[in-house]
Amino acid sequence: MRGDRFLTPVSIAVLAALVLPVAIYIWSPAPFPDSRRVLGGGLEVIALLAYAAIRAVRHDMKTQRVLQAVSEQMRLAAAAAGIGFWSRDLATEKEEWDDNMLRIYGVSREQFDGRWESFLHPDDRERACEEAQRAIDERRPGEYRFRIVRPDGVIRHVRALSNVRRDS
Repeated sequence: MRGDRFLTPVSIAVLAALVLPVAIYIWSPAPFPDSRRVLGGGLEVIALLAYAAIRAVRHDMKTQRVLQAVSEQMRLAAAAAGIGFWSRDLATEKEEWDDNMLRIYGVSREQFDGRWESFLHPDDRERACEEAQRAIDERRPGEYRFRIVRPDGVIRHVRALSNVRRDS
């Protein structure tokens, strides 16, 4: 989907809330003969609101294009620096890794079991898991250094940063 045609649900809701009253006002029969005169400049006000809604949608579309460009720049910079991104849903404990994380850990998307702990070096597993859990419990950013054992047997030293964000 092209960025200039992308409408978010919020944009659509704003348009519907402001443009539909214009349509109802223009096409609905007048409840009494002078109702349009009684409303005074109502049509102009509604037209201005519709114009504002359209400008908001256009701004939203521009914002989407900027976000897409920045996202692509971040992806390229992360790939060049050898940085991977991950997230974990604390309710389900499910993790999502980007392609760089999979490359660092030496696994394909199909091989990834959804848990970073399964790659930890046995000597680092307990400490790294405790540090990560402490950061979650204290709702603070975390920084961890540990070793991983890739499926090909290669041991890598990893520095991970985390930030706890709760959606509720």
